[in-house]
Amino acid sequence: MSIFAVLLASQLVIPVADRAPRFDFEPGCRATIGDGIGTLQSCEDDEKTAREQVAKQWNQFSGPDRSMCNEMTQTYHPSYVELLSCLEMMRDAKMPTSDQSPPGTSIDSSGKPSPGAPKTSVRTQKRSMRAQ
Repeated sequence: MSIFAVLLASQLVIPVADRAPRFDFEPGCRATIGDGIGTLQSCEDDEKTAREQVAKQWNQFSGPDRSMCNEMTQTYHPSYVELLSCLEMMRDAKMPTSDQSPPGTSIDSSGKPSPGAPKTSVRTQKRSMRAQ
C-alpha cells in the first residue's frame, strides 16, 4: 500500500468519541417502571435532560473517560443518566477537593495557599485555629 493511500484512508476515519453517543433509552425506562421505581414519563424526561447535558458537555470530558463510561453504560440498558453520572464522577475524581491544597503548596494561617508556610493540610490549619 502506498503512503498516499494510507494518508487518504487515515483522513476518512472519524473517531466515534468526538460526538456524544445516541442510545435508545426507552427499553431501560420500561424495565425501570416494571420494578415500580417511577413512571415512564419521569424516566424519559430524566433521560432527555441528561442527553442534552451530555451533548453540551461531551468535549469537556477526557477521551479515555468518554470511551470507558460509554462502554460501561451500554452493557445492560443504555442510559444517558448513567453516562452523565459516570463522566461527572470521573471528572470530579481528578479535581482537588476544597479541603486539599494542590500538590506542592502549603496553607498559611488564613487558609490561603502559601509557598513558604510549613506544609499542612487545611484540616490541620482549621484545627489549630480553633484551638487558639
